Amino acid sequence: MDNPISDNPKANGQAEKTAVTDAPTETSWPVLFFSLLLILSLLVPAGLLVWLRVGSDDHIESLDPTPILVWEETSTFAATRRQPATITLQWSIPLRIKAPSWSGMVTDVYLVRGSLLSSGSPVLQIDGVKRIAWETPSPFWRSLSFGTKGEDVLWLEQNLKAMGMFESEPDQSFNRATEGAVRNLASSIGAENSAVFDPSWIVWLPERAIEIDIIFIEPGMSAPYVGSPIVETSRTLAENEVKDFDGKLLSLPGEWVFTIPGIDQEFRLLDGKLSEEARNALGPLLDDGQASVDGVIQLAQAEESLVIPASSVVTSSEGDLCVYVSESGTPVRRSVSISAAPEPLVIVHEGLVLGEEVLANPTAFPETSECH
Repeated sequence: MDNPISDNPKANGQAEKTAVTDAPTETSWPVLFFSLLLILSLLVPAGLLVWLRVGSDDHIESLDPTPILVWEETSTFAATRRQPATITLQWSIPLRIKAPSWSGMVTDVYLVRGSLLSSGSPVLQIDGVKRIAWETPSPFWRSLSFGTKGEDVLWLEQNLKAMGMFESEPDQSFNRATEGAVRNLASSIGAENSAVFDPSWIVWLPERAIEIDIIFIEPGMSAPYVGSPIVETSRTLAENEVKDFDGKLLSLPGEWVFTIPGIDQEFRLLDGKLSEEARNALGPLLDDGQASVDGVIQLAQAEESLVIPASSVVTSSEGDLCVYVSESGTPVRRSVSISAAPEPLVIVHEGLVLGEEVLANPTAFPETSECH
């Protein structure tokens, strides 16, 4: 068998050289192929991105129109104005009802804490004689009898008439009709039959009725000396103001309703003042002397209000509010006062009239994006 390797060293060397040279040639095509793929994988996306970038710039510019002025006409809306508010309170000074000149022993007391003491009501008994409360401009200070004249005679006759004991027209003259009525009064309270009016029969009331809070008398004690307290009234709400949460006094013409979170009750106000009924209802719900109460104030009835889009309103760096109205198509700044309404509207209280046009998109333009 022939030896494949030549005995010629030169030939063998050439063969070895040829083998060494031809070996890499067999693997060069795969390397070149994958190298080309790698280059293409880098160049093609890069080129595509460049093409898209150039194309998108042109396309975006074609879809970016110049903004135009959008005008909206003011209109009306039946709305109930409402906003958070604080009612600041002033309380009355407790009133003390004082004793006239008395002597003897307290034998009965007709007073009940929390009840009303009204003109004509019995207050207590001293030695078996009732003492009754009467409302008069000032306390009785002297005995009155036939022929006496004066304002206190008029007050006497007015109260006797209120009790059904005097039928004539009250005047300032103590006459026979007055004398007969005084005898009936003395008999009704258990006093001796007398035609002379005794001021100690009467407990003076400066008001028609008062609510009793403290009672200073009880059966078995000595009659209170002149000027000492018999009863003291509870403190009641006397006055109020309505402010926003920043402490600004609110102007509230007309009828309003105040509600307090957690209390299922409405408290009515007229021209910003709590009604007497509302004061009487609110007072017991508060701590004695409480200075204020927070809640929500709203109109008792809905009213036609001027409204504009909320987007029309812009602010200044100082927090002032304004809109831009159309004057021959040109935006002109106008200050406004507003409050909340159902979105997307706001209620305008000052600054605009019905039919005016306001810029609905002021923030689209640098010159109207705020109150300049």
